[in-house]
Amino acid sequence: MNNKISLDECNADNKQTEYEKSFCLIWLLVFLYMIIRPITNNATLIRIIWIPSLLLLFFVSFRTRITKRYFVEILTPILIIAFSIISQSGALDQDHLLAGFCYINMFVVLNASMNIKPQKKTFDYIFYISVALSFLFFFYTFTPIAHRVHTNDVVWESKYLVYDLGNSNLAAMFIFSFYCVLLINLAYRKKKVLIVLLMVADIYMMYGTNCRSVMVSVVLVTLSYFFVGKRKIPKLLLYICELFPVIFAVVYLILYNQMGTQSVYFMEKSLFSGRQDNFLGRIESIDSIDTLLFGNFAREALQNAHNIDISVLASLGIVGMISFHSFFFRTTTHIVNQEITAVRNMSIICILGFFIQSSMEAAFFLGGFPGVIFLSTFMMLSNYNDYSLKDHEKSTEYLAN
Repeated sequence: MNNKISLDECNADNKQTEYEKSFCLIWLLVFLYMIIRPITNNATLIRIIWIPSLLLLFFVSFRTRITKRYFVEILTPILIIAFSIISQSGALDQDHLLAGFCYINMFVVLNASMNIKPQKKTFDYIFYISVALSFLFFFYTFTPIAHRVHTNDVVWESKYLVYDLGNSNLAAMFIFSFYCVLLINLAYRKKKVLIVLLMVADIYMMYGTNCRSVMVSVVLVTLSYFFVGKRKIPKLLLYICELFPVIFAVVYLILYNQMGTQSVYFMEKSLFSGRQDNFLGRIESIDSIDTLLFGNFAREALQNAHNIDISVLASLGIVGMISFHSFFFRTTTHIVNQEITAVRNMSIICILGFFIQSSMEAAFFLGGFPGVIFLSTFMMLSNYNDYSLKDHEKSTEYLAN
């Protein structure tokens, strides 16, 4: 059966949906956030942007067709968190409720994004905002903002690129998102030299943050651009990448147990620079069968343990971790089982890159702003019909070769 969609069919309805219009608005808010936070570091102004953005995504997601396919995966963390709030003291404060909402909202938004077939207007809009953000951060690189950090109202200077975004890892993750959007668009745009120069600037900035997990992810997605093309992505690759945070944590702690007193360096930083204490501290909160199965949400509250699986395990237990991976296994498998397109393949590769990165930084998979925006962007782009692109045949042939 031939499932190919013709150009005429793709262009039959070129109107943006309510979800897409809201999504474009939120990308504009992301752009404003990247201006306001580095320049002012004003928590009140920042919350005016990111809390309404998350709420808007939540409400428009429910107005979109929500599939029942992932009902169990989404319901599981809801029940665990609700039971914790009822049964455990300290789980009903503002921070716990916000953390729980952000995490559950992530699944709702990703589920909705999978059901959106974005129009070319949306595809172009996300591209142009990513171009503007890359230019913006490159401009910041030559200002005092680049190395400035605020910690508890104390301003200090880092030797790494931080852009006053809290820490260098977070800055690298944001730039990595812009880089991925540019990479997906590279084959489709006429001004390829400009895009390549911007991508080189992004790589330079990510390298300047010295975020090792992001640099590994950059290598993965960039090599994939040349080798994946329109070839079917093996499901084994999906499973390896999505389980990489678990594999990394186990190997990392074994190495630390065997050689923790030795000086081992990777990218000019000690391999054991404190992550091991964070990992072990979270694991120590699992002190009973109950916490092993369902975590200790009252104590951990889905805090960033610098590894997504340890964060989820400590807060929601093995049951919560299984539901997390089940959701992503099934969503990515569903996507790769559809007709192969270059945009779809590269969108999935970028999501896998986030999993590699989340082995040492969990923020994007905890549902916070703007991580959930970037994740849902690639979920939505995986549904984009690149048959509607003017240079589709030329671009997909280029990628395949």
